[in-house]
Order: sequence, then structure tokens, then C-alpha cells
Amino acid sequence: MDNATAGNWSFANGTDGFYVPPPDAVTAIVGPTVYGLVTAVGLVGNLLVIYTLLGHTKMQDATNFYILNLALADTLFMLGIPFISASSAMERWVFGRTMCKIVLSMDALNMFNSVFNVAVLSVDRYLAIVCAASHPHLRRPRVAVAVSLSVWAAGLLLTVPVMTVSDTVPMGDGNDMCMLDWPAENALVWYKAFTSYMFIMGFVIPLAVTSASYLLVVRHLKQRVPANNAAVAEASNRVRTKVTQTVFALIVTFVICWLPFHVCQLVNLASDLQPTPVIAAVFHVAMVMSYGNSCANPVLYVFTSQKFRQSLRAALRLTPRDHAAERASYYLHTRDQDAARRRRDRDVFFQEENQVNLHDHAALHSAPQVVMYETSV
Repeated sequence: MDNATAGNWSFANGTDGFYVPPPDAVTAIVGPTVYGLVTAVGLVGNLLVIYTLLGHTKMQDATNFYILNLALADTLFMLGIPFISASSAMERWVFGRTMCKIVLSMDALNMFNSVFNVAVLSVDRYLAIVCAASHPHLRRPRVAVAVSLSVWAAGLLLTVPVMTVSDTVPMGDGNDMCMLDWPAENALVWYKAFTSYMFIMGFVIPLAVTSASYLLVVRHLKQRVPANNAAVAEASNRVRTKVTQTVFALIVTFVICWLPFHVCQLVNLASDLQPTPVIAAVFHVAMVMSYGNSCANPVLYVFTSQKFRQSLRAALRLTPRDHAAERASYYLHTRDQDAARRRRDRDVFFQEENQVNLHDHAALHSAPQVVMYETSV
């Protein structure tokens, strides 16, 4: 867990009293600068998603709730970075015991929420594309709300160990460090158990769910390629290729951002690394990359959509007023029951798979579409 690790750097693995040498001038400048850039990018991107969703969409689709949940978790995740940057630069914790508990607990909570919501979105795509006809009730708004609340409840439950043991610990030089203060008699055992616990719950399980869901989507699309019509088969192949590339990008980004952090923790767990400036720099890079996932999520799930960018420009009043008025008028007229039903089919954050009847003559003239990450907000 990021902030806990930052606090533990003065104690190689959170239990031993090895002092990390002071950073040089370059590190002292580069570190806070990089952390500041990550914070700015992550906050701006996720706040724009939240603003556009809440102010310029109607939350009638399950995916909207999951996107909102992910953006909220990533926004709150970003708020812990300034504390990391400041305490690392000053080599001490100056914000008090209460803030130590709050920062470490919120950091763990929102880390869990972020990775869990990525997994939930992958399951949502599976339900929308593979199980659209058989299980439509699983994507109703009330179900999405229940799932979103469950994610926060699970994150809160998994954060209990951090809430319990996070504290300020006095250093030999009279300063305090914010860290996880395990019981002295079994500190090393607790530390190893906690590191394994974070790796399994915060990386292995979310990655397994995400990978399985998306691979099942790709498999489903592959099985649906028609063999009796060359034009439709070619269009289906293009769709499958595009979805496969999107799935690959999502999974690889998640692994690239989170794996270095967990590898550093596991290597330290196995070999009890001695703290040096190089080791500290490696851990900093791994932490920055883990936070970078929260910066990448808006791009991967939202900003790649042209329609979302159009809605965002309208929300920020960067488009002509008449266009924005037309959109507002359109939303007002969707109160009609039939229009609302049609709108749910097309005005969703991720467009549903357009089911193509291969026996219909119209299928010969239109390519099937599976837009994994497109929005019509």
C-alpha cells in the first residue's frame, strides 16, 4: 500500500531500524515534481469525468455508475500523493497522528476501490456483450448501485488492518514517521502476512477477474464469426481485432502500473533489502507507476470516446450554445417512455453490442459493431 510503503522506507521493511541516506538535490527536486504532475493529471482527468457524468448525463445505465465509482475512487486516491511527496522530501511526518491514520487508511481504501472497480467494469462488459439477452436484469441501475456500494464496503473491510496499526513512530533523530506500526513481538510475521495479503487482494484477484472477463468477451466474438457470408465475416473480424486490442491495452496497462509496486514489496519481503538511495528511487518509481494507473483510467475508459469529448466540450461551454441547447432539449424529450427505452439502447457510456441477425438481409449491408469504450453522453 503506497503511503504505508513511503513511511516504511526509513525502516527497510517497516520493522528494522535502517536509515535511508538523505536524497541529493536532484532527487529532492525531481521527486516532488513528478508526484505533483501525477496528482494534477489524475485529479483533472477524473474530476472532468465526474463533472460530465453528474452534470450532463442521466444515470440510466449500469456502466455510468461504475465509471463514476472508478473516477471517484481514483480522485480520492490522488489526494494522498501530496502527503507522500512532502514527507519524503522532509524525511519526516509533520501532519500529526490523526492525519497519519486518515491518510494511510484512505490511501488503502481507494486503492482497493480503484482496482475493484476496474474488475467490475470488466464483468459489466461481459454481461453487456455475452449475456445481454440472458441476464439483462444484472445491468439495471438498482443492481449497479448495489454493486457500487458493495465495492466500497469491501474496500472498507479490507482496510481495517491499516486503520488499526497505522500510527506515527518516533525516529532516532527526534522526528516522527507515519507508518504501519506492527506489534513488536511479531512485527516481521505481521509485515509478511500483510504484504502477501495486499498482493493477493489488491492485484492477483482483480487481475484474474479482469483478464477472465475480457478473454471471455473475445472468445464470444470469435465464436460468432459467420462462415456463410464473406462481407459480414470480414466486418466481424475487424470488430474482434479492435476489441482484442482494447482488451490487451487495458490488461497490460493495469499490469504495468501495479506489478512493479507489488514486485518491490515481494522482493523486499523475500530478501530484506538494505535501504540505499538506489533502492529508495526504485520504490518511488514503482509508487508513481501505481498512482499512474488512476491517471490512465480516464483515458482508457472515457477520453478515447469522440462522443464523450463532444459532451465534455459542451459541458465546458466550448461548443456553440445552440448545439448545447439541442443536446439539452434532446434529453428533456426522452421522458417519453418509448423514447427513453430507445435512448437506453444507444445513450450509454459503453454502447451495447449490436446483435446482428445473419439471416436478415440487412445484415449483409451493415457491419456488426462492438464498441467496448464509446459514449453517447
